Amino acid sequence: MVRFLRSLLTLGLLGALCAPAYAAASCTAAAPRHVAALPHGRLNACVVRKGRIVVEMTYYQNASKVGGTALAAYPEMRVRYGIARNIELSFIPPSEIAKSNLAGRGTYMMTKPGFGVKLALGRWRGADLSVAADYRPPMNPLANTLLVPSSAVHVDATWSPAVRALLNAEVGILNYSMRDGRHGSSFLEAVGFTMPLNRKTAISFDLGTQLKSACGAGAQNTGVLGLTRMLGAHLLGTFEIGTAFNPSGGSKAHYIAFAFSSR
Repeated sequence: MVRFLRSLLTLGLLGALCAPAYAAASCTAAAPRHVAALPHGRLNACVVRKGRIVVEMTYYQNASKVGGTALAAYPEMRVRYGIARNIELSFIPPSEIAKSNLAGRGTYMMTKPGFGVKLALGRWRGADLSVAADYRPPMNPLANTLLVPSSAVHVDATWSPAVRALLNAEVGILNYSMRDGRHGSSFLEAVGFTMPLNRKTAISFDLGTQLKSACGAGAQNTGVLGLTRMLGAHLLGTFEIGTAFNPSGGSKAHYIAFAFSSR
């Protein structure tokens, strides 16, 4: 918690310094497609507009032949609210996590509630930039659920090289705890690309890496293919398929996810 508060203070100072220079290109779009940042495959730098609320929710289910792994997580929700032109706060309600294993051994738990903050840092070389911090972040597609995320700090960038197309990049640090009481940190990075197919439908592809840490459980590679569809003026639906390879956990879980974003 002390580490998170120290990071939060640093981010607040950065946001105060950068606020006067804030100007956005792709992030000025009002469509949920440009703002939605789902846990498993949609990352971007956009901050919710002042006075607006964005609610994101995901159902996640995976299965693997290695070790009999089957993991489900729901609702993986995040409620985001724009409190200023370049600042959003978020509340992360508890999610139910269920992981079965051989001989009936498994993990069944409710995550604890959390919160986060995201600050727009303006533009640099045509990209919208933001920095975000979460305390008790949502469970990303972790093939090894012995690892429980405790906090995360990351910098995101979003480019719009063509009409409505988006390129995204993310780098950061994930802090986590282990079931045996140990703690650790892992560097994370991700890239993504979203291309519209028509006015209401887009396809996205995201690759992420979580580097191996001292505890030996932080390494993971993920790939996500997503299809998004505007279901209404204020509702975005997403279908995702992907894989999460965890070498230290000895598993390669394939998964599907259904997600919705509304504002």
